[in-house]
Amino acid sequence: MTNDPRVAEGTDAFAVIATLAEVADVRHAADAYRETMRRAYWEDKDVHVVVAVAYSGVSRLLAAAADPAVDEETEYELRSAAKGLTHDLASFTWIGWDEPDVVIDASLAIAGHAAARANLSMAYTLDKGDLAISRAHWTLGAHLLTSGDLENAAISFDEAERHAIEAGATGEAHLSLAYAALTELAAGRAGESELRAALDRLRLDDGGEGFVAQVETTRRVIGV
Repeated sequence: MTNDPRVAEGTDAFAVIATLAEVADVRHAADAYRETMRRAYWEDKDVHVVVAVAYSGVSRLLAAAADPAVDEETEYELRSAAKGLTHDLASFTWIGWDEPDVVIDASLAIAGHAAARANLSMAYTLDKGDLAISRAHWTLGAHLLTSGDLENAAISFDEAERHAIEAGATGEAHLSLAYAALTELAAGRAGESELRAALDRLRLDDGGEGFVAQVETTRRVIGV
């Protein structure tokens, strides 16, 4: 085995995982898993490889963290790295981005939904703080919204807003409010005026135009 923190290339998931298994230092491997997932998504547009690498990486990192010989600091580092992989997996399998040339079928969306739940659980158990918890709630809400579970999506976006406010992240709080308004519109509990007001507020934040475009893309994807 080697300590080289390589990035595995190719679209054969088993070959990619085998290459990553050769990285001896598990902390270096954590970076390699993450970069390999990003390459598979952004360059190869192969979300099936993203999922396979994520599952392999999370399993390896959590197994290493559970080793009695590992000190507490390293254990926390490894569990945090595993959380990072679940976050990326949840993001890369969300249809709401409508990323060109990326195809996400039902099985991939289900895997992403599970990853979003795992990411949220780890944000709490690892005590990652309000901003990370807000983002984890938002990510779960995003998956719930596009899967049609509007009741629970609304709850997740409300929690995302609350924790963003606690973290002092006003822009992210407004983003969650906009997605909450989109959810209410999709559920028939609110109208265009509520969503428009939320988008107007969001547009005033730093990077707000980009966030507004994100909400509008998601709206188009879900057909509201």
